[in-house]
Amino acid sequence: MFVMAEKLFEVRYKGETFGGIGYDNLREACESVMEAPKGSQVVQVDGKGKVLKSFSVEDCENALRSPNV
Repeated sequence: MFVMAEKLFEVRYKGETFGGIGYDNLREACESVMEAPKGSQVVQVDGKGKVLKSFSVEDCENALRSPNV
């Protein structure tokens, strides 16, 4: 069984990937969500684009403050 180790992060707006790209880490996605339309959300997706986890504004603020995310 093959398990994809790399998990991508995306900025989603109204269910669509904003900017059409994914990010390698939460910090990059959180930096991008600041430029996205209000109501956008950072999500972690699997290799097929299925949402595994959604992140709140507070999660992003913490990620941007932390040097190791």
